[in-house]
Amino acid sequence: MPFENLQTISSAVLGHEPTSWVNYFPGVKKLSCSVYGDRRYDLKSLTFLEILKIIGMKSKVIPRFKKKSMIRFPASLTKLTLKGCHLPWSHMSYIQSLPNLEVLKLLTDAFVGPQWDAGEEPFQQLKFLKLSCLDIQQWEASSISFPCLKQLVLFCCFSLERIPFDMTYIPTLEDIQIEGCSNSVIVSAYDIQEEQQADGNYDLKIRVKRSRSSSLIRWLRAPGSSTKLYKLIYDIYESMMRVRTGISINLLTPHELQTLGLPINRPPAHHHIRRGRIRNDDRSKYHPIKPKILKGVRY
Repeated sequence: MPFENLQTISSAVLGHEPTSWVNYFPGVKKLSCSVYGDRRYDLKSLTFLEILKIIGMKSKVIPRFKKKSMIRFPASLTKLTLKGCHLPWSHMSYIQSLPNLEVLKLLTDAFVGPQWDAGEEPFQQLKFLKLSCLDIQQWEASSISFPCLKQLVLFCCFSLERIPFDMTYIPTLEDIQIEGCSNSVIVSAYDIQEEQQADGNYDLKIRVKRSRSSSLIRWLRAPGSSTKLYKLIYDIYESMMRVRTGISINLLTPHELQTLGLPINRPPAHHHIRRGRIRNDDRSKYHPIKPKILKGVRY
């Protein structure tokens, strides 16, 4: 059988007939692939597959999968990463049933919808859970849902209201990392820690990080972000032109603006050009342009 000894596949695109495709690689253990959101993918025949990463194709992703069991996973999986798949939370039950899954990463829009109710079906072996850039608001779960969970990572889940309080009763929980989430999420994490300490368990650590990257992601995902981003890019271009040539974009011709992909209609400039510097109309002084936005940028 062709490629029967192949164990790692990266950057594959599963097209119209993924079922027949996977039959050529029965021994694969690690697979990273992209999928279309309106097709069925049955990977259960990959009985040796342990690590799987699936990315929804940007050009084909639809608001949500219309058919049940759109993706079928093999029971051998120990690590699963999903990104951009736009699955409804009701499909999480197919992942919860995986008997050997230890690591689950749900990245940008892997699942969509305001509420995730984990129910009573447990993640039997799950030890690491990461939720990143999801639109989830309410999360319902109990200690039964995650009996073996050790580490929980929440990144840029801006709408999430809190961490389920019943996670207090997960004896294996050792670490909660939070970045770019609401204050109520942080408070709920410390509530869980306080309750565990009251029961004599001092192993749980809470780590909260506030970074510029999370602030930028919040800004870009906000309504009207495309307009904001366009303006930011324009300002950066203009600042770069001033620093490197001393010529303001305001002084470029319409053809030059069009070449740069910038808008042609700009207010008239009131500057005089000198190499490396820009002079004000009052001609009282020269000053080099050093925009704060470019601080630390190398050219």
